[in-house]
Order: sequence, then C-alpha cells, then structure tokens
Amino acid sequence: ITSTIPFDISSSYQTEITGIVTWNDFKILKENLVVKDGAVLTITDTVKVAYDKKIIVEPGGKLNVDGGLLTNYCNSFWRGIEVHGNYQLRQNTSNQGMVEVINGGTIEHARNGIRTIEERNDGTLDWSKTGGIVRVNGGVFKDCRHGIEFMSYHNLSPNGYESANWGHVFNAEFITTDDFLANQTPYAGITMYDVIGVRIKNSVFEDQRSNFSSLDNTSRGSGIISIDANYKAISSYNISTGEPIAGTGNEFRNLYYGVMTYGGTGRSDVVVKLTGLILKETCLIQEHLLM
Repeated sequence: ITSTIPFDISSSYQTEITGIVTWNDFKILKENLVVKDGAVLTITDTVKVAYDKKIIVEPGGKLNVDGGLLTNYCNSFWRGIEVHGNYQLRQNTSNQGMVEVINGGTIEHARNGIRTIEERNDGTLDWSKTGGIVRVNGGVFKDCRHGIEFMSYHNLSPNGYESANWGHVFNAEFITTDDFLANQTPYAGITMYDVIGVRIKNSVFEDQRSNFSSLDNTSRGSGIISIDANYKAISSYNISTGEPIAGTGNEFRNLYYGVMTYGGTGRSDVVVKLTGLILKETCLIQEHLLM
C-alpha cells in the first residue's frame, strides 16, 4: 500500500523532535517520528500518519496527546505509538519514555495504539526496551485493533523491592465503530503481560458497530486481557467511607470477553482486583490457568 502526500497540504517531514514543541495545527507524517531524550511533543490538533509508520518515544522523551487526534492517512492502519524504556532501570521520566493521553485526546485506526516495547523492522520485539510509562485520563482509543499494550517489566529498586507500574488508564474509551477498517478484527482494549500495579478506572470498552449482533463472538474483540499480571480494574471510592461509588466502575459492552486473565501453572502471585464492573449484552469474564 502506498501513501501519497499531496504537496499543497501542510505536512511534517520531520523525523525527530529534540526540543519542547507543540503541534497546534494539522499535519501529516510521512515517515516515522522519534521523540528524543529530553524532548517533549504536545499534540493539540489533528495529525495523520501514513501507512505502516509510527511514533517512537525514546527513554527520557515525552509525548502528550492533549485533546489532539492521531489517525491514519489512508485506508489502512498506521502502526501506533511505541514508548521505549530500559527494563533494567526504575520508572521515572529520565529512565523511561512517557506518553500521556488527556482531555479527549484520541488515537484512531492504529494497529497498536500504544505499546511499551520496540518492534524491530523484522517484526521481532526488543525486550530490553520495556518499562515505558503510559498514563491516560480522558483519552479515546477509537477503531484501533489493539488499544494499549503493557509489556513485561518490573519496577525494582536496588534492594529488589518492586513498586507498582506507573501506568494508569482513567476515564478512557476503547470503542469500535462502523468506521473500523474492513477485513480487520479488533483484538482488545488493553493487554498486560507480566506487569504489576497498572490501574484501570471508570473506562468504557464497547463495540458500537451497528451489526454487532450478527457478528460471531471472536469478531467482537475483548476488553482487558492479561497474562501473569497483577492489576486493578476498579471503581472510584468514597474518601470518607472507603466504599466504591456506584456507577463508577469500568463498563464492557457487546464484546467477546469483558476480562480475560491468564496465570501460569503453580503461580500464586497473579492477583487481579475487579470492582464495580458493568457488563452489558454478550460480555463474559473468564479466568484461565496456563498449563
């Protein structure tokens, strides 16, 4: 598939961000874009990304999608955002890359909206570059095959104490609509592999396609899928009483599975806390033990 960029449209041919930059006008990305160590890119308008291109946030770099829209340029998926880290170092904004999606910021038509690992050109994954930080509050993941992917990382201190992952997803939407690309199948809103402490709160996972009732279950995708992960999908809590606030849980609508959890045989450290779940239509919750 070839993406042709018309020369009369304001387009960005930048391949690197090295300073503190705000994009507050329409742009098209023709090539991969790298947010370098020490740089901050804030996107408040629409950016269209060519087929098979991606945005990379290196350790020490930061990307803010603050009310802006990241979407595809042609009728195919762009590759999404990779936030790179260093699996040997603790999570902070110097050691790891960071992505924030806030104030209605939207990631659309991406193969993987955000993933905390590097995918090499040959399709293999570089497991030494996990640990990137993902924080969402009021973000939207629309018609992505895969919303957010938290990959194996342990936030260890020098004495071996493990702190919670800095990642959280609050007040977000993971939706599939009639604009989802033809001949593609949604996979999941959020997946987690071998991470501890990610928090998911007050978010909606929904297939909104008008024909969802005629789709077989596997064509609908799932809400949350985890393997060997400890995380919390929770409600808001009353500060005074400590009780969950009614109606503030995560919602799963018209999906294959709302929540799928996998744990290795004999593992006793896989803990998932679920409170205030709201399930509608055909959603299920299923737990698995890997043999």
